[in-house]
Amino acid sequence: MCSYNRVNGPFACDNADTLKTILKGEIGFKGFVTSDWGGVHSVLFINQGLDMEMPGTLPAGSPLAVLLNSFFLTAPPAAPGAPPDADALAGILGGSIPEEPLPDPTHLGAFPRDTDGTTMREALKNGTVSEATITAAARRVLIVVDGFTVSVAAALAARIDENVLDYCVFGHCSAEHAHRALLTHLEVKPLLDLGMRLGEGSGAAVALSVVRASLGLFTDMATFEGAGVSEKSA
Repeated sequence: MCSYNRVNGPFACDNADTLKTILKGEIGFKGFVTSDWGGVHSVLFINQGLDMEMPGTLPAGSPLAVLLNSFFLTAPPAAPGAPPDADALAGILGGSIPEEPLPDPTHLGAFPRDTDGTTMREALKNGTVSEATITAAARRVLIVVDGFTVSVAAALAARIDENVLDYCVFGHCSAEHAHRALLTHLEVKPLLDLGMRLGEGSGAAVALSVVRASLGLFTDMATFEGAGVSEKSA
């Protein structure tokens, strides 16, 4: 996750030196980079190594909706929201306990003001963001699907775009009969089938260790040539 600060000039979520050159290049990070809430100030951040923005689209009635813009949108832009409510923001962003002195009032001027409202939809049209860049970012996001409820959500997403299943790993088959039937309908195989019913994402948490081990074997296993093993017979 990249945060709100600047690193040698650019914002942390817009810094190709740290995200692309160092993190993904030199260190070889294979995961995805997401922003902190409101850490994106332009759709062009995706060109500098950012893969996902948070929080995404906020409800129109949210007191944060005016301050936290969503840029990775492909739908037409919505109507502008109401001016920010300083009292509501103070309750979200600040607070104190009786033993502490009262905090300073919330200063809205401390938030960076986004001057470029271009969305992903518009950036694709004008060519400032390419489909190849979006595809590269999407390929870094692996969705580990947990349990019956989340599998239903994945099935609904697949009704909208069947390609979404290409990015999903179904962590386990729970003890519910409906879950097994749904996985069969989707023609997917879970990594684990242990009859788990603990809830709280525990199946995905266990499955994630299998995913990590698989990636480690795929990327770090030495070849005969790399390990210096001779293929010549004795």
